[in-house]
Amino acid sequence: MQNNEQIISIWTDWKNFDAPKNLIDTEQTSQLLADYIAQNFQGVVSRTALNAAVTALASKVVKQEPTKAERDAKQAAKQYLDTVKNKPGRSDRDVQEVQRRNAEDATSVKKAAEAKELATIKAEIAREISSYVKGHPSGHTDYSRTEDGQTKLRAVAANYNQLTSINAVKTVLESVRAAKQRLS
Repeated sequence: MQNNEQIISIWTDWKNFDAPKNLIDTEQTSQLLADYIAQNFQGVVSRTALNAAVTALASKVVKQEPTKAERDAKQAAKQYLDTVKNKPGRSDRDVQEVQRRNAEDATSVKKAAEAKELATIKAEIAREISSYVKGHPSGHTDYSRTEDGQTKLRAVAANYNQLTSINAVKTVLESVRAAKQRLS
């Protein structure tokens, strides 16, 4: 069984080197992670357990940052609205109709951009896993160690294909990269 000193050491190392940069650093977050580890890892604290907990609890323990697609769509809608409002000869009803159409257009552009970004990040996770190779002292690829390492990375990634939140998938990607770094 781990003592408090070991747990604090693992937690500190994980927080300094492996934790997502946008982790919410509060007592509530710590408690959520501890509860998840107690339930799913029999209370054994490890970097793998902490990464799995963050992946599973992403919406509760990681700050949701607006995506590039959201920022771009909001900026485009604002610019267009300013342009429409400043054109002479438009009635309020015309402006409202244009605003409604712009909102619909912005929503569809945002959804398409988010889907593309999500697919790109998921492809990056798959690439990170498949590009892990372990060499043999003879200079050739050690296929058994390579496969073992890729299996460990797949375990870190868990069910990332089922995730629909860009921030959750980004968290998984960061976890896979950190795990890959430790395996190398």
